[in-house]
Amino acid sequence: GIAPGTRDLVIKDGPDALNDPGHNIINGGGVRTSIVIIGGVIPGALDMPIIKTPIVAGDRSLTVTWRAPIETRGLTHIGYDLRYIRTDADETVEVNWTLVGTIWKIGFYPLEYVLTGLTAGTQYDVQLRAVNAGGNGPWSATATGTPSTWGAVRYLSETYAEPSGEVRVVIIATGYGLYGHVVETLPPGFSYTGSSLNEDAVIVSGREVIFFLVGQFDFTYTVTASSPAGGYYFSGSLVNENRLQQTVGGAASIRVGVGPLVNAFSFSRALVRIDRPIEVLVTFSEPVFGFALDDISVSNGIADNFAGSDGSVFYEFDVMPNDVGAVTVDIAAGAGMDAEGNGNIAAPQLSLGIPYDDDHDGSINKSEAITAVIDYFAGNITKEEAIAIIILYFSS
Repeated sequence: GIAPGTRDLVIKDGPDALNDPGHNIINGGGVRTSIVIIGGVIPGALDMPIIKTPIVAGDRSLTVTWRAPIETRGLTHIGYDLRYIRTDADETVEVNWTLVGTIWKIGFYPLEYVLTGLTAGTQYDVQLRAVNAGGNGPWSATATGTPSTWGAVRYLSETYAEPSGEVRVVIIATGYGLYGHVVETLPPGFSYTGSSLNEDAVIVSGREVIFFLVGQFDFTYTVTASSPAGGYYFSGSLVNENRLQQTVGGAASIRVGVGPLVNAFSFSRALVRIDRPIEVLVTFSEPVFGFALDDISVSNGIADNFAGSDGSVFYEFDVMPNDVGAVTVDIAAGAGMDAEGNGNIAAPQLSLGIPYDDDHDGSINKSEAITAVIDYFAGNITKEEAIAIIILYFSS
């Protein structure tokens, strides 16, 4: 058997195998066979997650967020490992790394983690890998961050709240000097209800709440969640006595609603091209009924080849991009019902990318534009489509 994470194999039989520098084996008929690794993770293996940069620095902390791996065919995918190391240390020595075990399940939790207790002013390298019951995926590309001597981190009491339910937020802010203030921007529809600070030290202006600090290193505040179901995000900044500003790190995402959670993600390794299908997997947090192809909304594309039956938690379909431009997938609230008749909470929007944006950075570079021109001369795309790609390149 081939272990998850290994590479595609080319099998050469007969005399050619004798001169091949690859690994040789003898098959049952006594004929020498050469196995040559040529690259590309085998279908079914876990791919690597992508760490979003820059990593947010806080007081002796780093907030790491990431995107799920493209390849997650193993439906027993359960989480991620994270490891970090000082940049000036020898990364080839395994014991120099600090390993954080499985930290989040895929699909229904914000993909973020706060590393604390780090040394201020020291640069760290961070890597992630996906983990499932069948084994571990490869470690991701390295991202770096440098903790500061001051900053703030946000912690949420829940990553999921009922409509109009209470949510408690903890802010730890240190190193800001004699005085400072935290400005928190609440998600749309959320309302501030109180804090552990003296209310004279709090100013509420619409969605912005300003907390003035004089010697406090931590405080809590509470909010009432929005009524409409969906995904929401907190954001904020800490301003120190010198009027310098840092982003508040830590938890930012929260889901609101009653009913099954749902997530859609792509497990296709195919490049995004016009009229080329992209495979998508939908996972619900519990079995649902009534979910069908008509419940899937695709921007700049068409959903097809729907697979899945009532009472399941897994569904699959293909998305065929129509034109040059962003391709996205939405699953609205109430698309599927659980056994008690509760409709699902709306899924976070899935972005499949832009045709020819092969590195998924949201823009077309020179190499990608050249690929589109080559495809035009090969008859794979129209002149108008090639021109549209070139326009995206020149417009950055």
